[in-house]
Amino acid sequence: MSGYSGITARPFERDRDLADLYAFVSATPTLAVHLADLPWRLSSPFAQRPDQGRLWHDGGQIVAWSILQKEWATIDFGIHPDLRESALATDVLRWGVDRLEDDAEAADDPLVYSVSAHEHDRNRIALIENAGFTPADWGYLRLGRDLGASIDSAILPEGYHIRPLAGIREADAYVTAHRDAFGSIAMTSAWRRTTLDDPRYASDLDLVAIAPDGTIAGFCVTWITPLASAGGAGRIARVEPFGVIPSQRRRGIGKALLIEAMQRTRAMGAHHLEVDTVSENDASRGAYAAAGFRKLFEARFFARTFTASSSAR
Repeated sequence: MSGYSGITARPFERDRDLADLYAFVSATPTLAVHLADLPWRLSSPFAQRPDQGRLWHDGGQIVAWSILQKEWATIDFGIHPDLRESALATDVLRWGVDRLEDDAEAADDPLVYSVSAHEHDRNRIALIENAGFTPADWGYLRLGRDLGASIDSAILPEGYHIRPLAGIREADAYVTAHRDAFGSIAMTSAWRRTTLDDPRYASDLDLVAIAPDGTIAGFCVTWITPLASAGGAGRIARVEPFGVIPSQRRRGIGKALLIEAMQRTRAMGAHHLEVDTVSENDASRGAYAAAGFRKLFEARFFARTFTASSSAR
């Protein structure tokens, strides 16, 4: 590293560093894409590995961080606002790029990774593009629902009900439902159990819809910023993840889960609830609009392909 002094770097260790990282992110939220839902991302399997994360400190205080997220094929990173145009900013993203170039050397197939940025964060976008990432043909919309407005009552099909997840003893059943809802095997019991131990986990906001046969028909995990970081604007709540298994769709289960999440987060002091949807998913956007959600911003994605031939340094 070069161009700055007094700043040291070391691996991110979740048990040791989690509270300090949350404090840093909460104190520097400007144009942050992930805030309330950061606990979900920091519970991922790769976020538990010291070789996949890095912290930069100045005088014992975190000033930057970066984590490779294989589960989403992305690099999560953040930089103190005062250092966003410094050489440190370039080095923080370069650290992740270097790791991916090394991984590409050992991979049989190309690695495609992306980095996201708030559509109005010109500094971050320039940093990402200077690191060799180019605009991707996908993105997502961050939608928000004003919780000060009236909220409908949840209506479920006969025999269904909504309740909080039954902790660890229901983690495996949740994994089955999550995989079915998203058509992916990325979710694991270890990941789900890690979320339950996070200091920002709120069990009352970890909702599941239960079918008459006792199985999980849908789920809506919601995260909420702590009171200490809310300032005078109220707490922010964020849904992540949210899904209904294919055989249970078009029965109003997803809407009922969202309504329950709205009611619970409002009671906890949140002023609005946020969700994400793929920019091109018109059906999803329509359903959210009907529930009172409106666009807050677009998260733009920038992608780069890493191959053995292109990773030589």
